Parts: sequence; C-alpha cells; structure tokens
Amino acid sequence: MIHKAYRFRLYPNQEQRVKIDKTLGAVRYVYNYFLYEWNQAYHESGHGLNFAYCSAQLPKMKKEKQTKWLKEVDSLALQAAVQQLSDAFIYFYKYQSRFPKPKTKNDYYQRFVSKQVKNNIVVKDHHVRIPKIGWVKIKQSQDIRGYITNITVTKEATGRYFVSVMTRFEGQDLPECDKVVAIVPTSDGSILTSDGRYYRNHFVTASWLQRLEKEEARQENLKKQALASKKPLSEAKNYQKQVKKVARMYEKLENNRKDFLHKLSTELVEHYGVICVPKYYRRDKIANAFLDKKSDMSWDELIHQLNYKCQWAGRLFYMADIEKREQNLSDKKLVESL
Repeated sequence: MIHKAYRFRLYPNQEQRVKIDKTLGAVRYVYNYFLYEWNQAYHESGHGLNFAYCSAQLPKMKKEKQTKWLKEVDSLALQAAVQQLSDAFIYFYKYQSRFPKPKTKNDYYQRFVSKQVKNNIVVKDHHVRIPKIGWVKIKQSQDIRGYITNITVTKEATGRYFVSVMTRFEGQDLPECDKVVAIVPTSDGSILTSDGRYYRNHFVTASWLQRLEKEEARQENLKKQALASKKPLSEAKNYQKQVKKVARMYEKLENNRKDFLHKLSTELVEHYGVICVPKYYRRDKIANAFLDKKSDMSWDELIHQLNYKCQWAGRLFYMADIEKREQNLSDKKLVESL
C-alpha cells in the first residue's frame, strides 16, 4: 500500500479565508491550552496527560461560555491538533525531538488537518470540499489517484494558502532493470553518479543569494527603525511588506529546490534498478560556504525521496558504510569506492 500526498494552491474567497483563519486560530488555541495543562499535570503529579483524556475534554470546552466558539470549526481538526501534541510528547520522551513549543501567529507555517469521514472530503473539477468551509477553488496540476485519507490546509507567511491531499493506493512496480549506480554530493553542491553524469541546480547563483542577503539586511534595518520609534511591529507597514518579500524569496528558493530534487530522484529511479549512496558524508567538504548556506543540495531530502520512490517502483536502494579515512577522498574516487 502506497501513501502519496498531492499539494495544490488554494484560492479561497474572502468568506472562506475568514473560516480558514478561524480554524487555524482554534487549532492553535487547543494545542497551546492542552500543552499548558500537560505541563501543569506533570509538575503536580509527575505524570503528563494522554490523548484520550485531552480528546474527551473537547466536548466539555465547547459547552463552556468562554470557549463555545470552538463549535464553529471542524471538530476533526481540533482532534488532530490534540493528536499532534500527543505525538510530540511521545517523540520527546523517546529523545527523538525537542520539548513541544507553543504555536504562535508568527510561525512561518500555520496548518490544520482534517480526516476523511463519510466522504466529507472530495476533490472534483478543480475544487476541494473542506469540512465546515465548503468548496474551495484549487490549482489542480494532476489527477488524484487512490482513496483520500486526510487533507492538510496550510497558510504560509506570504499569505498564500495550500492544501495537501493524502491518498493511499496499491503500488505498481516498474519494468525490471539491472543497471546499478552510485551517487555522491560533490564539493560544489552538485550530484555525481558512477557512470559520469553530473547534476547541478542552476537556479541559485551567487548574485541571487547576494540579493537575498541584501533584502534580509533591509528587513533587519526596518525592524530596528520600528523598535526605535516604539511602534509595534504589527503596525509597521514597511517592515511587514519587507517580511513578505523575503518570505516569497525563500518560498521560491524552497520550491525550486524541491522541484529539482523530485525530478532528479524520479529520473534515477526510472533508469536504474539499484541505487547506492554513502551512509556517512562530511559536509565540511563544501568549498563555497556562501553558496552552501542556502543553496545546498539537501542531501538528506534526496535520500528520503530515493528511499520511498524505490519502494514504490520495486527498486533496490541501500546505503554503503564509508570509513572515516575514505571521507577525505576526491568526489570521483569516493564514487568508485562505493
């Protein structure tokens, strides 16, 4: 069984934007409320709460005068927020993540999750039906395959809305292929294969990154000016405009990187039956520290994509152990050592 997410741009009208923002606010409130209650219970009794207890408190909160406004939003989104908090504590107890932090309006990503129940989520004719919000227009770039399990609605710092549709379906293996390839990241932030292919993301250049740093410096100066004049940052219009401008530049950088990595990983999976990568790799080999700051190849993300795409296509993917003495080899010799 394969799980796949489709991400589309949302185009809500003014009424739908208000409903989405209300849902985001309610999810944020519920998450922070139970985070506080969880901490209080731990300090008083030495034991935290659990998902079952927090979930049972939601109907009671909707009946109280101060929190009855929670009825206006999707109940499944509130349940998902409690589940997210419970999972965050589980990962924290297992030393797999940091202690959960409260959610704020200033977070770059604000999102809520809604689950499929009795066909309440439908994607049809370039629209998606979201519980308690209705049919919202989307920019659908591909057809949905499989059964929809849940959706995630996201609002980014740029003010744009997106929806991720999670589906599941039976996988289909690609035709058998006996080609074997080894890949490594090179010293200039590119990808080198054992058969001599060279992949580089040409979108990010030194001049583009210099422009980005210039805009970041301008944002910092506007912030200092607003603080010096004792003006709240939320009311400093020039600062807020600059924040969105920098956020759009980072969004463009991230989208281009993801697009490049997806095309690269798909091409490798389609052309090779066995893909090998080094398990350990010294990141301090990158010679150009300036380019590496924001334009690195996202090696971990590429490995993640190759891993699950090989599982989908029935390919073999494995990571080879590289000894420390071999990490100082040149890029070409490192490929040959695999």
